[in-house]
Amino acid sequence: MKTFAPATCTSKLDVLLYGHVDLELAEQIQGIPKVWGPMPFKKTAQTPSFGTPAASDDITGGIGWRGTRADSRIRRAGRPHGDPGNGSMLPIEGGIVRGVASRFRRRAAQFRGRRRRWLRRRLETP
Repeated sequence: MKTFAPATCTSKLDVLLYGHVDLELAEQIQGIPKVWGPMPFKKTAQTPSFGTPAASDDITGGIGWRGTRADSRIRRAGRPHGDPGNGSMLPIEGGIVRGVASRFRRRAAQFRGRRRRWLRRRLETP
């Protein structure tokens, strides 16, 4: 996988795409616990659709603080970016962008409230 130095990344990119990941903010930055690794993402006989267009011997690591700084630098330089799904959690919850409402946070709070009400009804019903 090709990497870039954060100091020069704004001059080398046309657009930043940070796709949907099923991870919390801390896991996006620091990675998932190493007990789950190494976790390869490669094309094999068992996984023929993996590893295209990129492959890795271990995908447990996050983008790190260096990657977070690079993301911040790209956004502050005004470069276009796309954050489908919960990829937007990094800039919003991580404080990289300000003044942006997070529907994800509101929906999570609504879900927790509905779940609590459901549990309360289940516990109160004999």
